[in-house]
Amino acid sequence: MSNRNIGEPMSSNKEDLEHQVSCIKLIVNDTLEAVELAECQIQDLQARRAALRRDLVDLKDGRLDKIEERHGMDEFSKSTSVFMVEKKVEIGKKEDNRWYSPFVIFIKSNETKVTINNSMTKINAPGAYKMKNDETRFL
Repeated sequence: MSNRNIGEPMSSNKEDLEHQVSCIKLIVNDTLEAVELAECQIQDLQARRAALRRDLVDLKDGRLDKIEERHGMDEFSKSTSVFMVEKKVEIGKKEDNRWYSPFVIFIKSNETKVTINNSMTKINAPGAYKMKNDETRFL
């Protein structure tokens, strides 16, 4: 054990002491900056997760119309989503039932386009899904 008191400088040289103190202050400042950056990244990831979960809830409920509306109003939700949705307008045909209105879906990961309706989505979206890490998730 040392004979020095707690908080006592290791060096009596004033330049060495100033350098040691400035290094400590730099370490603390850099650590605080890294914490701030991590907190901003966490907030961004939480916002992305929330947007993706809203898409999942609406898919499960068969609400492509709500997804289209949200993506039209919120660019963040649109850019975060793994797919794009657009109501298909059929000229001369009036669609009275929202469950059977056609929507064009563009899947970003494999650039696939498909036309489906709310009813198909509500029936087929819920279920068990095997993830890449072999974990099973339920919707």
